[in-house]
Amino acid sequence: MRSAAAASLVAKACAFDDSGFFNWFQSELKEVADYEAKFEGTVPSYVVGQFVQTGPGRFGWGDMNFTHMLDGFSKTNTMTFSNDGSATFSAEFLQSDFYNKSKSIGHIARGMFVGGIVPDPHWGPTSVAGANDNNYIKMRKLGKDKLLLADTMIATKTDNSCLKFEDNFRSAKLSLFSNGTAWTDKLEPTLDLCMLGTMAHAAEDKATGSLIGSMGCFNPIDMGMTGQKHIVFSMDPAKPLERKALATIDLKRPPSYMHSLAETPNYIVLIAEPLYMSLPKVLEGHGLGEGGLYTNEDTTIFQIVNRNTGSVSTLEAPGFIYGHVINSWEEKNGDIAFDLTWYESNNATTLGWFNRWFLKYMSDKDIRESWPRSEVRRYTLKLTEGAVLDEALFSDEKGLDDFEVPKINEKLRGQQYCISYFMQFHSYEYDMDPQSLTSGPFGAVGLAKRNMCTGERMGWYEPNQYPSEVEFVANPSGTAEDDGALLGIVFDGNTNLSYFHILDAKTMKQVAKAPLPIKTPFLVHSSFFPDEGVETVIV
Repeated sequence: MRSAAAASLVAKACAFDDSGFFNWFQSELKEVADYEAKFEGTVPSYVVGQFVQTGPGRFGWGDMNFTHMLDGFSKTNTMTFSNDGSATFSAEFLQSDFYNKSKSIGHIARGMFVGGIVPDPHWGPTSVAGANDNNYIKMRKLGKDKLLLADTMIATKTDNSCLKFEDNFRSAKLSLFSNGTAWTDKLEPTLDLCMLGTMAHAAEDKATGSLIGSMGCFNPIDMGMTGQKHIVFSMDPAKPLERKALATIDLKRPPSYMHSLAETPNYIVLIAEPLYMSLPKVLEGHGLGEGGLYTNEDTTIFQIVNRNTGSVSTLEAPGFIYGHVINSWEEKNGDIAFDLTWYESNNATTLGWFNRWFLKYMSDKDIRESWPRSEVRRYTLKLTEGAVLDEALFSDEKGLDDFEVPKINEKLRGQQYCISYFMQFHSYEYDMDPQSLTSGPFGAVGLAKRNMCTGERMGWYEPNQYPSEVEFVANPSGTAEDDGALLGIVFDGNTNLSYFHILDAKTMKQVAKAPLPIKTPFLVHSSFFPDEGVETVIV
């Protein structure tokens, strides 16, 4: 008979299982319409509305395959919760110009991507002439419109189900390359290309429902060396095709690639990281992760836009790259503070989080296990003193945590808060010990909860299960910040299928689970749109 100590060692050795990790990054060609989900457990009564999550669902076509796992064909997954307690699941590919062109020719259509394609199609400068409307980052709501957005200046409008393509909102300059309706404003300078857009994580004006984003513009005639600027703009639900400029910021260096921004009641802060697009490399046919984006030793510039006056002030800090802003707020003394997922900027190979998803890096165990992990850091902009302070949060986890795609209770967006939720690569053994600091391999994926006010630490992890980003739905009867539910989709490496689960956001315990009839490959950002009349605030 095995001793108790030996049994404990065996159990510990088996605590992490990432054997199905790479199956998470394989195509799922099946589509689903209105599949009746059968939940075990209890779905909270206030979860009424539509959960939406997009991501790349197909990683090749014909004899061509992508090499970066964020370059798949866009696929949207929805779970619709009705008042009567029923729920239906659907999953469909976005019928974009890019998808339809690929279908018609039987291989991946021309376009700009993060990584290369094998075999190499040798498109060279004509890659920019692709449709480039394969949006799969995040679904947002602008009035009654549902917009599927990415880090580009093309916004894809879907029908109310979030599944059916209806239109592309895009610059008139792109009319030769992609179908759609042109923006009617004159926001873009005549000679400039505006290609980098902070759109998917645009701020929201709670009073009007307007979205506030930014774009990076440059003059292509001299390879982007002049005409460099950031433009901050708003989109009004009443006039979705007419963007309104809030501020135009002339730059002495290229416009930054930025995935998110900081917002407070009085300010929009662009975090202009030293991550830039190289137009010459793009025109040579290189993917964004293969020279199309580059970093250097520049500082990170905080461009602070006053939402009331449009005035702009700037502060600088040593350069860093970031993934997502967790939350931002104004201190009583007028300082602006925000928390974000932080990466060193001086590693040209990793580009922070960007290149982690190359199959060539993921497939090499030594590389993927030594890949730089994210930190969670807080920056404080002291406007009256012209100074920037920063500190690492969760300092006892420094070098271990590897958190990304944060979520908070959206009722506290733009206010001081305590609790955040993350996907965690190199997850801890939450299934064995909620206080664990034993870090697993990169492919051990969990969900982490952190309370920076109390130090509380907990999470959810199950061996060979791969959760994507969760959505926090607040309990309208709750009083605590974490009174609510976490909704999300999990790939089960044991069955090679996925399931939908609901966690109690306070305890991180699973309260409901429904099997899905298909696999959902690696997903990006989620959204939840409550039914009208349901008292909750979700973005």
